[in-house]
Amino acid sequence: DLRQLIRLTVPEGHATSTPAPLPANLPPLLDWHAFVAGGDSVKPDIVEAAVNALDATDVADILFTSGTTGSPKGVVCTHGQNTRSFRAWATAVDLRPGDRYLIVNPFFHAFGYKSGWLVCQLQGATALPMAVFDAGEVMRRIVADSITVLPGPPTIFQSLLAHPDRSHYDLSSLRVAVTGAASVPPVLIQRMRDELGFSTVLTGYGLTESTGLVSMCRIGDSVERVANTCGVPIPGVEVRLVTVDGSEAVPASLRTHARPGPHGDLFSAEKNFGEIAIEWATRTVKVRRPRSSTANAAVLAAGARAAQECAFMEVYGDAEPPPS
Repeated sequence: DLRQLIRLTVPEGHATSTPAPLPANLPPLLDWHAFVAGGDSVKPDIVEAAVNALDATDVADILFTSGTTGSPKGVVCTHGQNTRSFRAWATAVDLRPGDRYLIVNPFFHAFGYKSGWLVCQLQGATALPMAVFDAGEVMRRIVADSITVLPGPPTIFQSLLAHPDRSHYDLSSLRVAVTGAASVPPVLIQRMRDELGFSTVLTGYGLTESTGLVSMCRIGDSVERVANTCGVPIPGVEVRLVTVDGSEAVPASLRTHARPGPHGDLFSAEKNFGEIAIEWATRTVKVRRPRSSTANAAVLAAGARAAQECAFMEVYGDAEPPPS
């Protein structure tokens, strides 16, 4: 029941930026059942009033991450940011009411939580959790539960393809896969379509600071585009490259025919970003534009304009990108 109201008391001075000694009167830890039972005494009308008082600007969650600054920090995201971003995700992957979504990604991570549980609630899909990944058990669940949607990192699909008993399972219910968070070779995308039966295989890009989503590939994109890019920014998101001193990596006037420029940081801002500063370690980002030269540094327009111009982002780590 999502309408459980739990009140947690944080001792004064405990939730500060500098660690403090734990108070002697700190309540003992509760197990899960005791935690949930803490809401049983709250009257339904109080719960209803609390729910009705929420709006898009209220805080929905705080996820902790150290991915951009090296030091753990909490990212504060609102209900409006989350629902806006993951309605865009659901639209991009064609998640439908009645879909049956096997969630193998961890629930404490944006992949399992927001592009898992949240999108199911937004679209009216059935969320079917799986606590521990096992390739044989996943295939059994696909058959038993008529799974249609199965996102996850590439290793999940590689494990399914390599399983010796795969031919014993009817996986024909599968329709949508979303992968990423690691290198995705084109041959894997093709095999997922040909051998696992997915009609849609997409990749995207996000980070906790952006509610977990920045860009998505689109249905109809080629195997090479899905494997080698992370799509276009979602509506309402702007992406740009800056050098280490904060200046634009490539002037807007040069971005169509830009030469490889200096390596810098990727900044993404606008409506889906939490309340933190974005400070990335140096990355190389290559932007590919059809019928134009490839640039190692370029400025992407806002999401809608980027979609019109078909600007696709390729994100690499510290290593040099492949030659154009």
